[in-house]
Amino acid sequence: YVGIAPDRYLFSSELYGLVEETPHFVKMDGEKPSRPEQPETIGQIFILNQDSPGGIGGIKGLYYDGTPLPLDEKDIRKAEITTRDIDRGSYPHYFLKEITESALSVRKTLRGRYRIQQDREGEKVVFNLGEDIVPERIREALTGGAIRRIVVIGHGTAAVAVPLPWLRSGALM
Repeated sequence: YVGIAPDRYLFSSELYGLVEETPHFVKMDGEKPSRPEQPETIGQIFILNQDSPGGIGGIKGLYYDGTPLPLDEKDIRKAEITTRDIDRGSYPHYFLKEITESALSVRKTLRGRYRIQQDREGEKVVFNLGEDIVPERIREALTGGAIRRIVVIGHGTAAVAVPLPWLRSGALM
């Protein structure tokens, strides 16, 4: 989402991150291709012009392949949620709450998907992941050693909320 405020643009992966500053936004569509027969054109890029007077005129839209994505006033929407709909707890803004609660969010996501099992060699983690999550050919590649390394890439808050010491140590490289 790109929020349009009187004096600036804001961006967020969810409306909750915008409504404290502005109800007006343009929604990006990361699933829409510029050419349906070419899936590599899926995704959008918005360039925000800091020297513009603001509004929709300062946003240039493109698909991933560079095809122009025309934007006009009809693309501006108004959020149906307000700050009253956001439970920030004691946090001064939603973004800080999102960062702080990320570990809890991961814990909730993994709940019921693994268990710790005790055997003669000690404890081991046993995952409860169905074929819909890890297809059989991937399981075979993992257990057979064909896949030896998994790289996890985050986006949204995960991309900007990484503690600095991890970056310095090269743990994410």
